[in-house]
Amino acid sequence: MKSLFNISLLFLLFFACKSDKKKVDVIKPPTQESPAPHAAQEPVPKKKKPLCFRPVKPQIEQSLKEYLGSDLDNIPLEHKYFSYGEFDLNRDGQREYFVALTSPYFCGPGGCTALILNSDFTVNSKITVVDFPIFVSNVFLTEGWYDIFAKSGGTFHRMRYNGTKYPGNPSVKPELDIDFYPEKASLLSYAYILKCRF
Repeated sequence: MKSLFNISLLFLLFFACKSDKKKVDVIKPPTQESPAPHAAQEPVPKKKKPLCFRPVKPQIEQSLKEYLGSDLDNIPLEHKYFSYGEFDLNRDGQREYFVALTSPYFCGPGGCTALILNSDFTVNSKITVVDFPIFVSNVFLTEGWYDIFAKSGGTFHRMRYNGTKYPGNPSVKPELDIDFYPEKASLLSYAYILKCRF
């Protein structure tokens, strides 16, 4: 009877101890997920900058923008460039500027648009359907300004100052053989190659 009691006691103690054992949760250290690799980005192709052959005078850019006015917003960025030459056209000791707009926006089958700016950068003359090169006579003057030999339609034309401005369309002016005029200076030769942004 005593042994039976002892067995029963041992049996109760065994299950009591087993039930008192607490489950210990193993706390795992937080895992640091490796950051997702950045999506491969395709390199943005760089636009070729126009080749500007000299430092651009900011006054020329400003004059162009003022002249174009509200049309400036309609001109695609890739068409906003120009070339220019400078020469003292009226012999006052200060240079005037021949500004050629040579992008497809300003050019057609007959030629391109150009502006002649006074020495203070105000617009003196607007010339259309003009091609290049452009020469200035070193000899012939009209109203105190040198004559300009402008190319248009494949031939050169003599443009004379009328006291206020140069003619707007060289193609309707007298043709000339440029080789007969050795006394001339280049005003703008590489207009289609040398370009400046505005």
